[in-house]
Amino acid sequence: MRFVFGERKIVAVRYTNAECVNFRDYPFDPPSGPACQWIDIKHFSIGNVCLSDQELLAELISQPEYHDGYIGAGVVPSDPRHGPYWISAISPGEFIKVTAAEATAETHKWTANCGTLRPELTARIEATVLTRFAEGNAIFVLPKLPDSAHHDYGWIHTEFHEFAVVSADRTRLSLMVLADD
Repeated sequence: MRFVFGERKIVAVRYTNAECVNFRDYPFDPPSGPACQWIDIKHFSIGNVCLSDQELLAELISQPEYHDGYIGAGVVPSDPRHGPYWISAISPGEFIKVTAAEATAETHKWTANCGTLRPELTARIEATVLTRFAEGNAIFVLPKLPDSAHHDYGWIHTEFHEFAVVSADRTRLSLMVLADD
């Protein structure tokens, strides 16, 4: 969404950078293991506009960076897929607002699939994910969508957890995907 004021165009949401936490990059003590798990975080700045939460989510979905199947090809703006879903099946209304405690609990449940995490990985998850939950103004989760929303190879993600986190000062939006394949 672009807003025009006189001759000046203001972009509501703009991609800034990304982070990835690949569990394979961290040591595990047997019988624990990385279980093909990773966290991908895409950061966006929010322009000097006043948007509702639903408008921010619509902006997020419309970003080229949202066109990521998370299977190794990266962002492909022409790809109609996002994670295991067809983008056309995702709308702002699909997202559910949750508390930081609920988002944190879902994250811990997901990481439990690996067994015991070493302190280095726990610290990285705390810094990249859990701190943002705690400091967020609004947190939204994309729940599991119906089978009709899954694309042709959406089954590759055995688990897919997506959070959209709006910073407390409403200047940043972070898309956090926690998945395994």
